[in-house]
Amino acid sequence: MSEEHAAAVYANALFAAARDTRQVGRVRQEFYDFAQVFTAMPELRHALLDPQIARETKQAVLTGVIEDASPLLDNVLRLLLEKGRMVLVPDIAVRYEQLAERAADLVEVRVKSAVPLPAATQDELRARLEKMTGRDIRVIDCVDPAIIGGLSMHVGDAILVDASVQTRIEQLRDRLSGASTKGASQ
Repeated sequence: MSEEHAAAVYANALFAAARDTRQVGRVRQEFYDFAQVFTAMPELRHALLDPQIARETKQAVLTGVIEDASPLLDNVLRLLLEKGRMVLVPDIAVRYEQLAERAADLVEVRVKSAVPLPAATQDELRARLEKMTGRDIRVIDCVDPAIIGGLSMHVGDAILVDASVQTRIEQLRDRLSGASTKGASQ
């Protein structure tokens, strides 16, 4: 079985169990958090993936990381560890996220700003977008210093709003260069 196929099987099984126990949101957040830590911490990945580290040590490390996790997440991570499939964690997390989004009709809106947005601002944006669209919204805060100030909001490749200072400067430059070209030709 290919790793891609295995990740899909684990994600589908986890999602089905979470849906049956009405824990899709909780498992989603917990698995996402674990996958982020797993991806960001090479020491953790090494401890859980190295075949020379004893299984008991790996289980102890995993227990320390997921001590407050739901039983579903605890079970799936222990199964992955037992089967030597921890390397699939990032792919399973992505697939689980896709299943949960499809089920919840969730829309991810990437908000680009020059500095990180405060949680209150993200919550306000999410609430306004949910009211406008009638759909569940997840705000993903993306920092891009190049936009100088303001913000832009994207869904997929589509731009919902571009109120960035960078875009305003570009628009002004285009107007000025168009005006100078017209003035020079008259």
